Amino acid sequence: MSALYLKDNPRGIDKVVNDLNLSAYNALIDSGWTNYSAYHRAYKNETQEGLLAEVFDIDSKDYSEVFFDDRLNASSFFTIEDSIPTTDLGRIFTTTVSMTFQCDLSKVANLVEHRADEEIVEKVVNALQGNKYGEVSAIVRGIDNVYQGFRTEQIRYTDMNPFFCFRVDLDVSYQYDCCDDCNYISTGNFLLTENFGYLVFENGGRIEIENI
Repeated sequence: MSALYLKDNPRGIDKVVNDLNLSAYNALIDSGWTNYSAYHRAYKNETQEGLLAEVFDIDSKDYSEVFFDDRLNASSFFTIEDSIPTTDLGRIFTTTVSMTFQCDLSKVANLVEHRADEEIVEKVVNALQGNKYGEVSAIVRGIDNVYQGFRTEQIRYTDMNPFFCFRVDLDVSYQYDCCDDCNYISTGNFLLTENFGYLVFENGGRIEIENI
């Protein structure tokens, strides 16, 4: 049974992940994928052996690991950068969002007799293209590269036929919703906000406010 995991009322980067996850999941299910679990953003949790990718389960109020599960035909999860830079006076954030896939090729590409890794990569990239946040910037292969920074001893042999893992990186831009008490001033075709003694235009320009 397939499952899509989304966050309720997401904010910031979680809104980006929600939308990417939803569009990719729908496209892949429509293409014939079954028994596919599409997880949301995984956290980089410390263990004595190293970092694990784990998602937080709101039902159990606990973390669960999202590395390869051979009971599934396919699974995916998101990771984000620890540091996210900003532009446009702190309003626009740009970062790389990574979506990692773990597949049983005999189940998700069972009509192809050879190792169908490239066919699956093409299908996933097409499912992620055209989103409103950014573009695919890299396809990453190889366990040590795909799970860079995470402990991989327990999944060392999960990239041999029929199993396949890969990661798709996307360069995205997003912004936070305005707080409820933001002091906005409407000026025709522009939107101004007061910020530390300046009126800031929507296009980035600003006017200093003089104390009278």
